[in-house]
Amino acid sequence: MIIPTALVISVLGLSATAALAGEPPEAACCLGNTCQMLTEEVCTSKGGTWVADETCDTITCSAPGVGACCFVGTECIMVPEEHCASK
Repeated sequence: MIIPTALVISVLGLSATAALAGEPPEAACCLGNTCQMLTEEVCTSKGGTWVADETCDTITCSAPGVGACCFVGTECIMVPEEHCASK
């Protein structure tokens, strides 16, 4: 039985698609709070965190040390931890 290539690719995922084409696979790369689809080599060369077999649609990237800082009676803001502690 011959299985169509498109079916194999959809079952195996993103990494398999690139592997069948002989190219390094692209996956989610977190660069601070943003996500880009990159190869592991390009991601790490930019200082990012590569998340194999994930897409930017399936993960949420966040910069280390950045989070919600809330004050009594006011809104919360996203700032580095040291900025919140000094308020």
